[in-house]
Amino acid sequence: MRLRWRTSGLRARLVLAVGVPLLLAFCAGSAVYFALQLALSGQRELLSSEELVQTSETLLRLVLEAETGERGFALTGHLPYLEPFENASRSWPGVVRELMMKFAGDPEQLERLRRIDEQFSAWLSQVAQPVIARRRELPPSHMEAIRDFRSALFALLEEREEGRLGEAARAQERRRALVAELRQAVQAALTP
Repeated sequence: MRLRWRTSGLRARLVLAVGVPLLLAFCAGSAVYFALQLALSGQRELLSSEELVQTSETLLRLVLEAETGERGFALTGHLPYLEPFENASRSWPGVVRELMMKFAGDPEQLERLRRIDEQFSAWLSQVAQPVIARRRELPPSHMEAIRDFRSALFALLEEREEGRLGEAARAQERRRALVAELRQAVQAALTP
């Protein structure tokens, strides 16, 4: 009987000596594991958010490139200005699809993205493409008339800034001549 008590006490001590540290190690390991999972989850969220911001910035860049290319071509008629416009117009749908997949779980962001897409598409079809088409149709003679108009207008503004228009009769005469040049330039631009 005494042996049995000693062996059962030995077992209890052995369980306490080995079991408690094992239990503590298990608890510490579990805490580290869950903390690591939480950190990895946070890192994935951060990377996802960063990727989302980069994609959104790409969308903004495309809008700016399209608008700048359209405006540059409308003002100058030089075809190289259309490259950014055309590249942005081609890239737009893919970037929007990518963002829609990323926003799949966020209806508010999806709605914003849909509105942006609708507005850009409306701008393309109602403003940019008609302006580009009209500019392509504009004969070179009209562009010369517009340049003449612009030159006459700048000359008039320059004289006004320099104060030369304040010199009585000579200034009036010069102003009339510049206004006449402006009228001729406008008439030339309006005549087919």
